[in-house]
Amino acid sequence: MLEFSRIETLAGVKRTVLNQYDSLVVPLQRWLLAQGVRPVNDCVVTDLDHHTADSQFQVIALHCTLKGQQETMQLTDGDLVFVQNGSMTDASSLG
Repeated sequence: MLEFSRIETLAGVKRTVLNQYDSLVVPLQRWLLAQGVRPVNDCVVTDLDHHTADSQFQVIALHCTLKGQQETMQLTDGDLVFVQNGSMTDASSLG
């Protein structure tokens, strides 16, 4: 809403030096790999099992389709789950 007064110039839009993928995704991927994160490809998460303990929302399992097969991945202490309900190129014609 704050940008509507100068939307024609895009003066308030913050830009990365390169495109979003090379400026944000690639460095984050490299850092995560260096931290020991194990990426899983060809996987679509379809649901989360969760519970609330001490007013804290905790994901305990991921339901997914991994390489065409239904699978449930149980999570353990120390596992982190980041959920992005969308995409940085959502609703764009080129991505």
